[in-house]
Amino acid sequence: EDLSEAKEECLIYYEKGLEFYRAGKFMNAKREFSQALEFDPEDGPTQLYLERSDFYNENKYVVVLDKLNQT
Repeated sequence: EDLSEAKEECLIYYEKGLEFYRAGKFMNAKREFSQALEFDPEDGPTQLYLERSDFYNENKYVVVLDKLNQT
């Protein structure tokens, strides 16, 4: 199925945001997810990861605790 040009642009920024998110670079992730939403404001996964990035950026201690709990 062909994606619209806007959806393709959204996906490019989403994927960059996801890379930053997984690396714990939440400010960078927020920037990319915000850009993605410029192209597709209704994209659910992007909205979710933007909210999570914002939360983790504001609550950095949670990230440390999450990593400790995973070991």
